Amino acid sequence: VHPSLSKQERKALCRLMDSRKLSAEASIHATHNERLPIRAVIQVIFSEHNKLSQHLDWSGSFNGSRSPNASLEQPMRCVSKREATAQQAEIRKLRED
Repeated sequence: VHPSLSKQERKALCRLMDSRKLSAEASIHATHNERLPIRAVIQVIFSEHNKLSQHLDWSGSFNGSRSPNASLEQPMRCVSKREATAQQAEIRKLRED
């Protein structure tokens, strides 16, 4: 959006960004943005990884099972269309990488 920013200015701006609060769409955009510093991209990817890990831990806590195959079991709640779309986009991204 701001091609005239220097590398130092982009780094300073990215330090203000809280990758934990980004939406799934914004996270995907950030990981594909070549102008973002690598550190910012890694923080976004790490944040998304943590969100997915917490989601898996949370979904497994209801049935008392913490097995590695917990994701194959019947989910305790319905996933919204928005969450499903975000998860599918993340899976596509991981497959591409």
